[in-house]
Amino acid sequence: MQRSLLPVFLSVLALVQSACVLTPVEVPEAGAMVGAEIPAAWTASHDASSGGSPRAGWVADFGSDQLVDLVGALETTSPNLRGALARARQAEERARIQGASLWPQIDWSLRTTRSQNLRGAAFRSVRANNFNSSVGVDWEVDLWGQLRDLKAADWASAESQGFLLDAAELSLAARVVEQALRAAELEEQISLVKRRINLLGKNVRFTERQFSSGAGGERAGSDVALARSDEARLRATLLAEQQRLDAATRLLEELIGRYPAGQFRPLKSLPNTLRDIPAGLPTDLLSRRPD
Repeated sequence: MQRSLLPVFLSVLALVQSACVLTPVEVPEAGAMVGAEIPAAWTASHDASSGGSPRAGWVADFGSDQLVDLVGALETTSPNLRGALARARQAEERARIQGASLWPQIDWSLRTTRSQNLRGAAFRSVRANNFNSSVGVDWEVDLWGQLRDLKAADWASAESQGFLLDAAELSLAARVVEQALRAAELEEQISLVKRRINLLGKNVRFTERQFSSGAGGERAGSDVALARSDEARLRATLLAEQQRLDAATRLLEELIGRYPAGQFRPLKSLPNTLRDIPAGLPTDLLSRRPD
């Protein structure tokens, strides 16, 4: 009996020695590690003067009244934005109509008829007037909540259209500001290229005079060719920049609902009075600033 229990005893002893006890380790929260309470979500102060529109407020950070007026007029000038606004209003009215199905429906009608007949040997004319009126009441009791669910679904759809309208406003305003700044940037680049062409033209004339007078030495001819090549390359760059400016201007005119004639340029120069960065702003938002 002792021999049969010995292997069992040895097995139990080995299991006890090889077993380990797992105890849960308490990990402190992030707020406790830094000694501060971290909120569950990002919050920011709302400036009441900026209005409720998602595109209001941030445009003023550029310090340009032209941009503020341009973005503020999009609601009346942009066909795409007017279409989104019409769809949002349509969804809201549809939700109101669906809510009417919860109330009793009253139908009232009035019918009037007049007839004239000839009677008797004397063919006397006999007229008759008939008046009929009917009233009907129809009310579907929403016992299982179907009508309430349809009403809630329509209001959710209307709310969704409202969010789409806000997104369209913000997206359109961003594209308009981007194209306006792009056009102003290209105008300044074109101005710089023109000044460089003027300077290179003077350099070409100077090297040509040196070559004509023989004062340039053996490299006078190559200097003339190099100067002319630099001037021609800059003139090609000027043409490319002018084409980019024309494309940016036409796209801006399309966005604001104008005919793309390539003539509308709201900014004469790039704004340089951006608002200071507030403390605590997330870094992924800072990367979206144009500066």
